[in-house]
Amino acid sequence: MTATLPISFLCAEPKESPTSTVTGPNCEVCSVGYITEPTPEELMDMGRELAIRIAGKAMEAHVAEWIRTGDFGERGAADAARLRMERLIKERRPEFVARLEMERGLT
Repeated sequence: MTATLPISFLCAEPKESPTSTVTGPNCEVCSVGYITEPTPEELMDMGRELAIRIAGKAMEAHVAEWIRTGDFGERGAADAARLRMERLIKERRPEFVARLEMERGLT
């Protein structure tokens, strides 16, 4: 079931304007809008994408440390992070991959 939730980007001491926009002293204009609650599949996609980014950053950090110190343990950790990232990428849902391709103009 999908639900629509109100979300507000409010400033300290907001003031309602006639155009359904909230203004406040700490910003020019903050909008008030609605977001759609993600489905369980979309939440899994978001979590997977976050895990892919984390694994990529871990790989980069381990490679940098390996280059700096020459410690092959860091090289092994970098390889493990790369393999984890590749596994997560392969586990993407086909619908998600199709959406990514469409958004990036690859189809």
